[in-house]
This record gives sequence, C-alpha cells and structure tokens, in this order.
Amino acid sequence: KELVSKPVFPNDWLDMIMHQNTVILESLRNFAQIIKDHFFEPFEKQVWSNFFHCSIAFLIQPALQLDQFTGNKTSIILTRYCDIRRETAKEICNMWYNLGEHKIIFVPQMVGPLLEMSMIPETELRKSTIPIFFDMMQCEFVSSKFHMESFGDTKRNISHIKGNFRDFEKEMIEKLDILVEGGRGDHEYKDLFSEIMMNLCVKHVALRHDGTIFVNMATKLMERLLEYRFLINDESKENRMSCTVSLLQFYSEVNRKEMYIRYVNKLCDLHMEFDNYPEAAFTLKLHSKLLLWNDTQLSPLLRSCRHPHCMTHRHLKEELYKEIIRFFDDGKMWECALEVCKEMAQQYEYEVFDYLSLSQLHIQMSQFYRKLLYKIY
Repeated sequence: KELVSKPVFPNDWLDMIMHQNTVILESLRNFAQIIKDHFFEPFEKQVWSNFFHCSIAFLIQPALQLDQFTGNKTSIILTRYCDIRRETAKEICNMWYNLGEHKIIFVPQMVGPLLEMSMIPETELRKSTIPIFFDMMQCEFVSSKFHMESFGDTKRNISHIKGNFRDFEKEMIEKLDILVEGGRGDHEYKDLFSEIMMNLCVKHVALRHDGTIFVNMATKLMERLLEYRFLINDESKENRMSCTVSLLQFYSEVNRKEMYIRYVNKLCDLHMEFDNYPEAAFTLKLHSKLLLWNDTQLSPLLRSCRHPHCMTHRHLKEELYKEIIRFFDDGKMWECALEVCKEMAQQYEYEVFDYLSLSQLHIQMSQFYRKLLYKIY
C-alpha cells in the first residue's frame, strides 16, 4: 500500500511502474490464498480488512487508470501487461464472497472503498463489483438485530432477523454524494448500477419491494449529483442554484436530514457568493426549523458544520438565529430580522431567563426600528 500511495518511480518510468504493479498483483494473489487458508478460523478481521483496503488502493492508483492515458500508451500497457485492474477486481470479489457469515462485519464500513472501486470506468470491472452491493443489502437484511457479528442467532431464532438494510443505505447515499461530486462515476455507471441492482432485487422475494425502492432512489440521486457536478462551476448563477435546490429537495423527500443540512449550507454559501443576504438567511431558516427550543442533545444528523461547538438543539438554534439576523440586516430586511428577534426574546424572557442577552437583543431591535424609520422617510 505504501508503494502505491507514495510512488518510488517517476511518472514517465512506465515499464518500472508496471513491473512493480505486476509483482504486487502476484503478491496479492498469494496473500489472498494464505488469508483464506490460515486466517478464516479463527477469523482475523484486521488481516482481511488490510487485504481489502490494500487491494482497492492498488486498483484505484493513477498509474493503472487507462482512460487517463493517450491511446498509444494504453495500447502498450494492454499489450505488455493486460488490464491489471480487472485481475485485481477478481481477487477482491473472490475474497468478498469467501467471507461467508463474516460479511456483516464489513457492512457498512466497506461500502465507500468498494463504491469508489466500482466507479472505475471499466465495464467488466463494474459488472463484477456492483453485485457486491446487493450482497451487502441481503447480508444486513438477514443479520441479527442483537448480534451484528454472525448469522448464528438468526438460525436459532428467525424472529431475530433485522429485516432492513438501513445502515447500508445510509452509507451508500453519503458515499455516492461525496464520490460523484468529487468526479467519480458517470451516466454509464448510473445505468449499469440501476440495471444490475434492479434485476437482482426483482428476483429476490424478501428484497423485491424495499430493494427496488432503494435502487430507484439511488439512481435518481446519481442523476441529480451528475447534473450538480456538471453545472456547479457553470457561469450561470441560476443553473448552479437550480441544481443545488434540486438536491436539497431530493434529500428532503427521502428524509435524509444530514444530507439535507449539508446542501442547506451549500446553498447558503452559494447565496453568500453572490451577496444574496436575505436568501442566505431564508436558507439557514430551513435548518433552524428542524430544531427545538429545548436542551435536547443534538443527534449527529442535525449538527452544523457552521457551528460545530453546538451540542444541544437550543444552542444551535440560537447560533443559527444570530447568523440569520445578521444576514437579514446585511440585506436590509429589517422587518424579517425583527420577527426572528422577537422569537428569541420570548425564549430569553420566559424560558431561560437570560436577561443580559435579552437586553442586548432589545438594543439590536431598537437599531432595526431606527433603520426602518430612515428607510421610510
């Protein structure tokens, strides 16, 4: 893994790099056999995990990405060394299916690395890797609600079956967002993913309903993310806003609060880029509406990258309101700023009895009233 992540040869030393990669591939094949023979019983999770992470890092290294090279260089590599990515993918898939009942240990942790691998633009590699995601769904679905490390419990008592794949689904959505926005994947991948996963789900009695819903959702998400990636650097402000709002609405529809909040912040930053202060304020209000005026601890889903120190609903809502008031003030929307101030004043006066903050808030409100007077006259 060190040899791959920190290359020892210059980029133009093609034969040395490819010779090294050939040696590493053969080493991985030997490691795979030894791990299967000697580290399955008793099962050594760390050894298997190291193999997966090392193999995937090897497969996605820049030196093997033929689509990034000239036609002549690609032809030379294929003639002399074949496509090492395909061979590595076969070893990784083989090792995954040899995990047996231990697969659940790697769900959802391996979703991200395998997803990144499956997005490499090589059709056969994609076809061999995508079915692993269905296997992960199936694996979590039939795992135990009580013992996450084996299927033994469900064999003894079928009522203990988890019956959902929420952990896999959550991880898949998060990693799709990160990887597609970061440049991975394309429309061909989206279509292939949809076709393979849908066929597998339709044939599976237990996963037919929930599985097809998930595949349709993931496909729609990829469509929007690919559009977002294409347009986010567009000169047209309207196009950038539109595709960001589209993703915001999507995450709202599928009730993914953490991703919804992520795009609330992206949209707010986009408005700030164009000095649209009132719109930035209204955008942050979308987050504040999800919060309560009490001291309930914030779940990780509701936390804000803008205010990482806030740990309770009240604290974060208060900080967001202060930011919203500032944006309304900058945008000369003092009537809207006063509405937010009055709501905060109610909390300071009747709920938390914070008279110091209340006095400061009233000073700020008086300034807004004066600005309104000057605006009128």
